[in-house]
Amino acid sequence: MEENPLSSREKEILQLIAQGKSNKEIAADLVISVNTVKVHISNIFQKFGVASRSEAIIFALEHGLIEGPRQEAPEPQVITEFVEAEQPQWLIWLRKFWWLLLILLVVLIIVLSLLFSRSSFLAKPTPTPDPLQSFVTQDRWQILDPLKPARVGLAGMAYRNQIFAIGGESLEGISALNQSYSTRNNRWSQHAPKPTAVKNTQAIELAGKIYIFGGEIKNSLVTDVLEVYDIQSDTWVSKAKAPIALSRYAATMYEGKIYYFGGWDGEKTVAKSLIYDPESDTWAYAADSPSSFADAFAVATNDRIMVIGGTESKDGVVQNINTLRVFTPPNGENTKVAWSDPLKAFEAKEILAVQNLGDSIVVFSALESGEKLLSYYAVHNETWMHAFENSKMSIPKQASSANMDGAVYFIGGLDQNEQASEYFAKFQAIFKIMLPAITN
Repeated sequence: MEENPLSSREKEILQLIAQGKSNKEIAADLVISVNTVKVHISNIFQKFGVASRSEAIIFALEHGLIEGPRQEAPEPQVITEFVEAEQPQWLIWLRKFWWLLLILLVVLIIVLSLLFSRSSFLAKPTPTPDPLQSFVTQDRWQILDPLKPARVGLAGMAYRNQIFAIGGESLEGISALNQSYSTRNNRWSQHAPKPTAVKNTQAIELAGKIYIFGGEIKNSLVTDVLEVYDIQSDTWVSKAKAPIALSRYAATMYEGKIYYFGGWDGEKTVAKSLIYDPESDTWAYAADSPSSFADAFAVATNDRIMVIGGTESKDGVVQNINTLRVFTPPNGENTKVAWSDPLKAFEAKEILAVQNLGDSIVVFSALESGEKLLSYYAVHNETWMHAFENSKMSIPKQASSANMDGAVYFIGGLDQNEQASEYFAKFQAIFKIMLPAITN
């Protein structure tokens, strides 16, 4: 341990872990991204030689690296006898190798599914779906209470148990509506309207505040305003205006700052990159993209930002982009900002939505055949996995999206008649397995 001492940031995160805080709560307290928290936690595990939070806390307490909660303790002799009591060997083995049992269980399910699907004994005249695939895909879609009024081009954002839908365009025109859907009571609520009615924007949440920059206002004009909604007080404030007016940009948060890429300036798509610092309320330019684009999606992962999909104009014709570009922002001693060449990661006609689920990134895309493709990017080993989404559910054009607890919510968009839609549905992108905690 002495060869790899903890950094001051790692000590802060370790103390917050000992207080029982989640990665999101730690990120909010320290004003850093959830991905950065995970990297620090991984470094702590490696330095301690442990594989879980509980083991890291025990190691830190034993070595005096953190302070445990003060409690009234029983007689020392009683504690000593309890701690030193011999434990069953099977319990010790289970504590160390629970992950191996989980892997064996998953492998067993896969093997059994393959055997059953290929068995002539169980063969039927009509094709039978793979049992494992049926288990994973069943009931993944759920239609929710419709969005009213119907809108397209709204800003979607998830915060705790609420899905926010702000702005957009309805049949009556560009809207300033600020609504949220509670996942607890399955009900829509109205909040303080946005001071400037806009469409084609994105929302970024930081420390309980929702930041919405730019967008299109009436008469197809584009604005440079930045307005911030405080969820707790239900109030809006205006912040410093951006150096340029934009809509249809890609946006994400990285290391406490908000990054904006590409977009529409009212006349053309642009290659601009902007950085907004909420702490100082200042704007700065970053390196331009190699080409102009709009309607893309941006997600931060590890020490870089992925910009996925979008549209571009070639010879006056708007075309979909199905590639991935990597933007490397300045980080610590590395002040070099760079864009990668376009990476052909998807055999898709159009990228429909991208959401960062923490440990993985999910991409919804449409193929030339009309089928939907799900692409999962595993953050820990930087690999892609692709699978068909075979349900009959369709995602409206230009639907906004947000994610919560492994589920992706699709809001509004355009219906088959190219009118604003009331569509509101949930897709369970990741299933979580809760394992019981084993303690002494």
